[in-house]
Amino acid sequence: MILFGMKGNEYIYFNREEKMKQSDPSTLHHYVSTGNTHKDPLQSVIGEKMLYKKQQTCEFCNGKYKAFEYRSADMKDILYLYGKDYPGDVKAYSYLGAYGLGYLKTDKGNYFVMSFEHGNTQLQVSEVEDLENLMACFDPSVFQIYEETKVVEMLQETEDRTNELNQNLVRDEQKMLNTNFPCAAKKYALNVYKNESNEKQKELLEMQSNDKIAYSNKADVLKVASRYDPTASIKMDRLQTEYNLCILKSDVESGKWSKNPDNYSKAIAKINCWENKVNEYKKMEDDIKAIDVRYSNDKEKAVEEKMKYQVKNIGPKMGTLRCNL
Repeated sequence: MILFGMKGNEYIYFNREEKMKQSDPSTLHHYVSTGNTHKDPLQSVIGEKMLYKKQQTCEFCNGKYKAFEYRSADMKDILYLYGKDYPGDVKAYSYLGAYGLGYLKTDKGNYFVMSFEHGNTQLQVSEVEDLENLMACFDPSVFQIYEETKVVEMLQETEDRTNELNQNLVRDEQKMLNTNFPCAAKKYALNVYKNESNEKQKELLEMQSNDKIAYSNKADVLKVASRYDPTASIKMDRLQTEYNLCILKSDVESGKWSKNPDNYSKAIAKINCWENKVNEYKKMEDDIKAIDVRYSNDKEKAVEEKMKYQVKNIGPKMGTLRCNL
């Protein structure tokens, strides 16, 4: 559930199943993400804006509600208001709802915004549930503020992982000097990337913990979305596969599987599958890099194109790259 308050504060309520350990049963946790807007709301969603009545009307929810069109003086905002009376003009000074729809308080009464249009954005109410006779009431007290609980917990986890990964890198550097570990360089590259990914996650969590991120604000959403890399997990899997591939090839070359023809055939088939998987992953990574270069001066377009690429090319292909041999 999403709720925008009258002071620019935002509340996104959600539930999530979590485990303390992989072997533990899942437990349901209740969170509310505010983007830290609850700490110091800066401004009203609607700051004493004059709205002027037009002659146009529109029916909503299968004709159940008839609303009148109102527009702002600059004609940029078009609202269809439902209420008891419809004066020629109203001064709107507070709002409670989401994405322009919801309750509007004016100097001449309260209204329900059935439709909101600004620029290319147009939203309207499709259904209103009658809650008058329901005994149940939403209780927000069970929801923990996500930025002050889970984000803090995950930040500590990244700190713990940093220490562990640094120790692994020192160990891998020593192994690379030893000829008995021919795949040590592959393992080192994997742990370097794990360390880089951990640092990126730490930066994102610190931003969530400290910065004000209004998810109704396009610039704030873009700031978060531009940090997302659709190939991050792909690169991680590629580096892990390259390490596994190196181990398997070393075993085959040493004659480990030569005495068992069936196991040898399976090993060769897995090598071929893994090599194909690595090549496909590299192509995806290169394609995403090309999008970043192409739209280096337009972050919004870059995010949009990368999301399209993920839906069209990455998602459908992942199932075909499994090597369950």
